[in-house]
Amino acid sequence: LKVEGFGSASPEPASPSLVDIKLAALSKNNIVTSPSGLPAARYLKERFGTDYECGYPFLGDELVKRALSGEFKGKKVLIIHQLIAAMELRNRILKGTDGDCEVDCATWFSRSKSLVPDDITDAIMLREEDDLIQLAVRGGYDHIIADAAMKRALRSFEGEFISFTHFAVSGKEESHG
Repeated sequence: LKVEGFGSASPEPASPSLVDIKLAALSKNNIVTSPSGLPAARYLKERFGTDYECGYPFLGDELVKRALSGEFKGKKVLIIHQLIAAMELRNRILKGTDGDCEVDCATWFSRSKSLVPDDITDAIMLREEDDLIQLAVRGGYDHIIADAAMKRALRSFEGEFISFTHFAVSGKEESHG
């Protein structure tokens, strides 16, 4: 984050200390990396005027390289992840293809309006495994980008499956390499 011009970054929100919470109010800008952080960011904005933006700087070098390479030009892509991560990757793919790509984002999480970023209006909300299977089969996707744990449910998908780790799905840590 420092490379992108941010002075400091707070630790993972799973276990912030009281000092971390106090320091959050002093921040000039917060980066919300998960929908669960939106209520806190909105509160800090309302209470202290702290701006925030949604973004996901943890895509990993290889995934970003592929997204920006143009290899998805003219293709149809489905990204399944939490919405902020999915939208960040979608934006990179669209940039890499100059917009010549259809990219859908789907999630199992964040149906609550308070947990959906304001600029996300077109996400596909999955309720059960059958929803995923039908979407993959009927969607006409060339690529599905999702946690490797979902690959088994997508045996009838004939396109390319690209792994994008999601801790809430597989329990595996994300690779930031």
